[in-house]
Amino acid sequence: MSTASQKYIQLIRANEGLIYKVASMYTNSREDREDLSQEIAFQIWRSFETFKAQSSFSTWMYRIALNTAIQFLRKEKRKVKSSSLGNAMHEIISENRVPSNPKMERILLVAQTMKQLDKGILLLYLEGFNHKEIAEILGISTTNVGTRMQRIRERLKKKLNE
Repeated sequence: MSTASQKYIQLIRANEGLIYKVASMYTNSREDREDLSQEIAFQIWRSFETFKAQSSFSTWMYRIALNTAIQFLRKEKRKVKSSSLGNAMHEIISENRVPSNPKMERILLVAQTMKQLDKGILLLYLEGFNHKEIAEILGISTTNVGTRMQRIRERLKKKLNE
């Protein structure tokens, strides 16, 4: 196994929850979640050589994951066009590695009704990114993030109190 492959697998393992969270936020079924997780991992692999470390690996990875999720939803056919990354990827991305949290599950259910961009903002916010970082990852203004985040909070409060 090449050094690049080993580094890729190491970084993916360190950030595997990120892939699962994005896939969970943008899909409703287990099959779609698995397909999207594989597509995200493949897109990260394809782009791995271009990572310049100008931002953290997780920030760069979120950008790819969110863009891939949005593109995934736009495609009518949901088939991964990739070469096999081997059994290592199936081990790396498994839903058993992400802890369950009842409150988070309720938030994710409400998030399923949100617009794609709002889902991304919510996910990044829950991961601890500040408004500036979210804006950078999503390619929108910091003001837009703040406005959307306020609306998301109001929508969540309303739905969770029902």
